[in-house]
Amino acid sequence: VDGQTHGNIYAGLSQALVEHIVHDQSGVVTNSVGLDYGSIRPSRLPLFDVARTETTTPNTPHGGKGAGDVAINGVPPAVVRAVCNAIGVKHIDTPLTPEKVWMAMQSK
Repeated sequence: VDGQTHGNIYAGLSQALVEHIVHDQSGVVTNSVGLDYGSIRPSRLPLFDVARTETTTPNTPHGGKGAGDVAINGVPPAVVRAVCNAIGVKHIDTPLTPEKVWMAMQSK
């Protein structure tokens, strides 16, 4: 579960910072292969510890439920909000490229 949580946090960071889907004028995705739309290698990200609580559910035979995937949901909005708060703007579209952050800083 820890590895799954780490992987999803890394994926969320990639979504916030570098992943970008490009469409042509007719709306067709032109970078449909994962390597084409960018991602951050885990080796370029900081190490961190994860903590979790284990709560069983009465809705499955052994009390288990999904784990790890939830970590991806909150990462992009948390990163965007942190950057916006740090530079004093209300919104920046993802991915948060250096150029977008710079332009947002200049627009204040």
